[in-house]
Amino acid sequence: MKLFFPFFFLSLLLSCYSCSDAPEKTPSKADAAALPHGESLPQAALSTEDRQKLANAKGKEVDFISADELAAAVQQEEDLLTIINFWKMDCPSCQDVNQILADIVAQKSPDRVRLLFVSLDPAEQNTAVKTYIREHNFTQQAFQLRQEAGSPTFGGLLPNWNATLPAIWMYKKSGAINLLYHKAYGPNEFGAILEPLML
Repeated sequence: MKLFFPFFFLSLLLSCYSCSDAPEKTPSKADAAALPHGESLPQAALSTEDRQKLANAKGKEVDFISADELAAAVQQEEDLLTIINFWKMDCPSCQDVNQILADIVAQKSPDRVRLLFVSLDPAEQNTAVKTYIREHNFTQQAFQLRQEAGSPTFGGLLPNWNATLPAIWMYKKSGAINLLYHKAYGPNEFGAILEPLML
């Protein structure tokens, strides 16, 4: 018995030493709930598409533009169809149109169409508008219409519009296209309207 005790004690010491030197276990997904508060497991790498969306959204700004400046901008491109969706943060149907138009243009003719989103929200909500477009991954150019005295006529191109929403303006100088739609059409209806205009 006396001879056995030292061997037992030595084995116990060696076993404790090995435990202290064992490599740390990397927590698995199943261990996530057991992590200390404020810590999390490493996130999976973002895809190329997600990285691009994040870059676009993070750097997105919303510049102010006057009605006449916008009219001058749409007339710069002779053969390019310009589609402008006027919208506000409290207009859900306008926001639906934003996504529908972006999808149609991306699928059909991204090289022959310029899509602009123009917010009619008050100037003091500029920060909120920026936050909104970043959270919703806007990749198209976005502006906020500068508030001016009287009703905007957009250089005489939209003389009778009183800023009612929804409103989608389509303009192409070479084809004398100057259309204003006041309805939030669905994807198929918009597709049918846009197809002949993009030729």
